[in-house]
Amino acid sequence: MIVNAHASVREMIRIVLEAHSDLIEVIGEASDGDQALGQAELYPIDLVLMDIHLTHMNSIDATRQMKKLLPQAVIVGIASEYSPLLYNAMIAAGAVAFVRTEDMEELLFRTIVFAMCTYHPAHVHSMPVHVTAV
Repeated sequence: MIVNAHASVREMIRIVLEAHSDLIEVIGEASDGDQALGQAELYPIDLVLMDIHLTHMNSIDATRQMKKLLPQAVIVGIASEYSPLLYNAMIAAGAVAFVRTEDMEELLFRTIVFAMCTYHPAHVHSMPVHVTAV
């Protein structure tokens, strides 16, 4: 699932992930935390790419609630800027890694593979990974 307040960033993430469509399937998108939680109840989500600057429901609360709803889901934060305070709060809420928007083309897929192998190793052997875009 891709969760990002900006449609252009969601589209950029989709484009990066399409290069790996044999391994990753984007099954949903949301523009805020409420939409993400609603979709999490509908789809079998393995991975959430979570904007760390969400509006309405903040990204920390959305991450915490997503982990309660889908404890097996791996959450990777997407950030336009480095913020140690926000990163630490997201990790405490359940995120496992971060990718800066400017590094997405180069690092997003590698970060997803690393996170899935580290936190969901049994699932890696039965790819594809189901991602929801929020």
